[in-house]
Amino acid sequence: MNSQLYLMRHGLPEGGQKLRGKTDDPLCSEGKLQMQKSASELDVDIVFSSPLKRCAEFALEFSQSKKIQFISNDKVAEIDFGDWDGKPYSELFKHRNSQAEQYLSDPWNNSIPNGESLKDFSNRVNTALIDILSKHKGKKILIVTHSGVIRQMIANVLNIKSPNANCQQKIKINYASIVKFSIFTDTTNTHFINLEL
Repeated sequence: MNSQLYLMRHGLPEGGQKLRGKTDDPLCSEGKLQMQKSASELDVDIVFSSPLKRCAEFALEFSQSKKIQFISNDKVAEIDFGDWDGKPYSELFKHRNSQAEQYLSDPWNNSIPNGESLKDFSNRVNTALIDILSKHKGKKILIVTHSGVIRQMIANVLNIKSPNANCQQKIKINYASIVKFSIFTDTTNTHFINLEL
């Protein structure tokens, strides 16, 4: 059975350049326009969304305009950056070889103070992906989410495991961009996923 999966990153949020995980800033007006333009020709059957405002507000509005089901899903929320959450990049990367810089260069072997480990985040996102695909076989699915979640799903499809996960940071996911997957699910419920660029 064939399915289509669209992963859409939220648009530009309010609040300037900072590390957003659980920080719940809404979209700015430009961000809303970015998402409206990006989704204008999407034809999907169901919409999943991170519960954070920068994703959920648009996703709910989009689903209502298309008269399709909307599901908020905590498992596709961005990673929890703990003590760093909501801090400006200028503060986090002020000093050379800062803890944040070390984390970004090797996220599997460096931790976020009071935050979510990359292992836990990876497991959460991959579980969400398999669960959504298993329950909605043959559907055209939109997930409105975050760059970290999209990178993790791409890494899962490409079979990128630790300790090479820092290469995920090299995957650029622009605001309101869409990544498409085509999925074939066989009779044993095994998913064969192809990334479409």
